[in-house]
Amino acid sequence: MTFKELLNVIIQRGSLSLTQMKKNALFTSIGVCELKLYTNKLSNFLLNYAKNKSSMKVLTLCENGVEWNIIDLGIMQAGFVHVPIVPSIDHEKISLIIEKVRPNLIITSSKVIFQFIKTFCGSTPIFLLEEIFESQNNIELNDKEIKDEQLASIFTTSGSSGNLKGVLHNHKFIIDNAIEAANFYQFKPHHKSLSILPIQYAFERMYNYIFMYSGMHIHYANPFESLLSNVLYAKADVICIVPALLEQILEDSSNDSQEFDDYIQTVNPTFICSGAPIHKTLSSKILEKNLKIHEMYGSTETLIVSGNTESDFRENTSGKIIDPRRVKINSGVLEVKTDMMGYFEGFKQSNNFQNGWIRTDDLATISHEFLIIKGRANHMIKNSFGVFLNLEELENNLKSHLELSRLVIFEENGALNCIVEAENHKFSYVVNKLKKYNLKQKDGEKIYKFAVSSSWSPESGELTSSFKIIRKEIIHKYKKQLKLLS
Repeated sequence: MTFKELLNVIIQRGSLSLTQMKKNALFTSIGVCELKLYTNKLSNFLLNYAKNKSSMKVLTLCENGVEWNIIDLGIMQAGFVHVPIVPSIDHEKISLIIEKVRPNLIITSSKVIFQFIKTFCGSTPIFLLEEIFESQNNIELNDKEIKDEQLASIFTTSGSSGNLKGVLHNHKFIIDNAIEAANFYQFKPHHKSLSILPIQYAFERMYNYIFMYSGMHIHYANPFESLLSNVLYAKADVICIVPALLEQILEDSSNDSQEFDDYIQTVNPTFICSGAPIHKTLSSKILEKNLKIHEMYGSTETLIVSGNTESDFRENTSGKIIDPRRVKINSGVLEVKTDMMGYFEGFKQSNNFQNGWIRTDDLATISHEFLIIKGRANHMIKNSFGVFLNLEELENNLKSHLELSRLVIFEENGALNCIVEAENHKFSYVVNKLKKYNLKQKDGEKIYKFAVSSSWSPESGELTSSFKIIRKEIIHKYKKQLKLLS
């Protein structure tokens, strides 16, 4: 199936509606008829612009919203390659992506982004979505043959390594994965979802396709309001989330918990969770609020692999494997079959992709078709006593002890050092807690040096846009601030 065929299925079902919660957006709410109209307008513009080009790369900068779906579907149903970029990432990364990808044109969803990108897009033509719509009168799609095995999109991400990579996916793999997962989850048209994570990345993007295929009502959060305000306004049945943002919502709700508690009790929402492991402190807050957390597993290369559902749920797992033929454990490490086309030249290349299988570096086990992630293979270190330690386990234990959500432990010259995210006024608190922590640890597992830094964010470079920690960047940035823990 191609994206042109997928859009036809969505339109025939007729129940999908998309709502933008941000004020003064180009669109506030549309149904399938408007989706078809504006998607066809964009596709026709691109087909006319391409003239005789059979292939064309279209780079886009668009915030989460109704416009995203029109841009995404409009590019791919015309048979061209979508390269979506999160507008809020560092402009140097955007410049690098433009330089490496060499798109034929750039499309932005707002005048603010248009003016921003104009300053460093070089000679690449740039268009504003609204003006594209105004230039198009033909609402019937100009026909073009598209094959399902042809390249549909380049998924760009820096991931927790901090290195840019571009993963190539064709129409068939994206759509087959989305439909298989939609049939697995069994969402219904009366269900409502809330989108708060960057839709350009595989996690939110794939579930957006699932929700569209299921004919649901999708709300896109207002970025100028708090996460909690968006959650309470939308009252969604399903929300894709990462632990850091879930913790933020719970912290905000503690000031006035009644409305949030009422929402949880009346709607009984499902939080589909991916990304970092849920640490003990957050886990206790989840239990206290009686939240329904359904963890899943997937990646940019593999797309969706497993998930927990209402009928198939097992606590402390990444869910039931949707297609067991795609998954195997090799020497304790998870390997996943993927139909990705490879990596885009010029970005990070991985030696872990061979013969259609990705070696994920995730330590894992499988129990009754449920996937259990134990940690990262590349987070195993040997201390000065020759004992192997799992850095993630150490970090999760220390997070619980400090009652803080973000920190990095790393080894240097046989000793363990720690960098903690905390406000400056908590410096003495962190020092005292670390000293008490060390009293309970064996030699070789104690913290030797530490640093405290505040306000890690995607904008300042310590976190990815999906709020995963970029270890390499944090260690590089704050290593010089380490102090001896006496």
